[in-house]
Amino acid sequence: MAWFRRRKAKQGSPGDRPANRGDIEHLENFVRSRRGVEAFIEPRTTVTETTLVLVAHDGEWTRRRIDGPEGARQFAHRLAIPVYDVALVGYPKRMREFNERRRQAARAAAQGNAAADGAKPADGATGLRSIGDAPATGSGPGGTPRPTAGPDRSAEDSRPAST
Repeated sequence: MAWFRRRKAKQGSPGDRPANRGDIEHLENFVRSRRGVEAFIEPRTTVTETTLVLVAHDGEWTRRRIDGPEGARQFAHRLAIPVYDVALVGYPKRMREFNERRRQAARAAAQGNAAADGAKPADGATGLRSIGDAPATGSGPGGTPRPTAGPDRSAEDSRPAST
């Protein structure tokens, strides 16, 4: 029976692909169109091959596959940019700050679009409220106050609505 026979090992895993000319061209264009670019080598993982992250002076960044750590060093040397191993030095602070600025801009745009549509601006980009934003007891939908017992409401109607 051939059920338990071992298969010959394939080169790479499904979905893996080596760096191609398009990846290299993208990285070269990024370096040529921005100033203060530094290269950070990301090691191979179980999911992806070795990648190269390029970070510009303002934190803008891009990531593409590269042909191994030595290929990344040769690429950086050819374009005269500094190269670092991300496992040793980590990612630069300006890259994290750039990501945070992009997140804030996306939130502001989402809130601006909601306001332009006449809707109440949402908390977060999804428009969903978090659990902590549930209306307080005695509040109606959206947190608007619900009248308690009064001349036209009986005491039985003044129970808080279940939300």
